[in-house]
Amino acid sequence: LLNLSQRERQVLIFLMGGDSTKQVAKRLQLSHHTVGDYVKSIYRQLGVNSRAELMAHFISGGQRGA
Repeated sequence: LLNLSQRERQVLIFLMGGDSTKQVAKRLQLSHHTVGDYVKSIYRQLGVNSRAELMAHFISGGQRGA
């Protein structure tokens, strides 16, 4: 988590709160393509491939993936 940029952390917080990529884009005034790039980067850095895996990563205390 320390390797995530400030913007990636913001995106992550909204995703974990249940927002869609389009909702995150609207909140942060970014294009949904840009948010998609942030999501891909977050997934890569945390070693997950989906939102479900992302949630599981945090539920397990970050013991999965990266």
